[in-house]
Amino acid sequence: MVEDSRNILTSERVELVLFISIDIIGSTAYKNKYPNSKDFSKLFLNFYHSIPRYLFEELCFLSDTNNFDFEPRENLLHLFKVVGDEVILMSNLTSFSSLPIILVGLRNTINKYRNVEFKKTGLDLKATIWLASCPIVNMKIRIPTVPIDEITIIDKIILTDYIGPSMDIGFRLSKYSNENLMTISLEVMSILGSIAEITYDIFTKYHINIIHNL
Repeated sequence: MVEDSRNILTSERVELVLFISIDIIGSTAYKNKYPNSKDFSKLFLNFYHSIPRYLFEELCFLSDTNNFDFEPRENLLHLFKVVGDEVILMSNLTSFSSLPIILVGLRNTINKYRNVEFKKTGLDLKATIWLASCPIVNMKIRIPTVPIDEITIIDKIILTDYIGPSMDIGFRLSKYSNENLMTISLEVMSILGSIAEITYDIFTKYHINIIHNL
């Protein structure tokens, strides 16, 4: 049995990690229309590969066409994991002012993706956004993908994951999201409030409203 301390990844500084869940709506009904998985697998594989690119390109466009203090290439949102029809992206949040820009980019990405990739499919997307601080409240861990002894640690078979109350809450929040509403955690809302003037200016420009619904 591998000791717990060997699987806990510690850092000298606190990391604030942003997580974005993008989930397909209507996927079960869509799959049931096809007797062979090959008939629907291409669409879902394309989603896994292309949705991070769509978001990156949209954030680059927003950065290049506005005077935003944000560089998508330095704050890269990358694939954290795939859970069924859900893609989860993550990035270390290094600047509070980047958060409203990311939300605008995410909204635009979902609109563009549904109109281009999901046109005439009956599918749609929903998104959920939350934050997790490590290692104070939550924990970054290593998980072996195959049985190993106490001595052998092979990097290629180790997955990195996050556990803690923020992660539990983040996944539960997704049930409140739909094709018209993105759900954000209280921590995200708190940061948007701490930079209220920046948030207001950006959200007003791109017609984004915040609804207190929970």
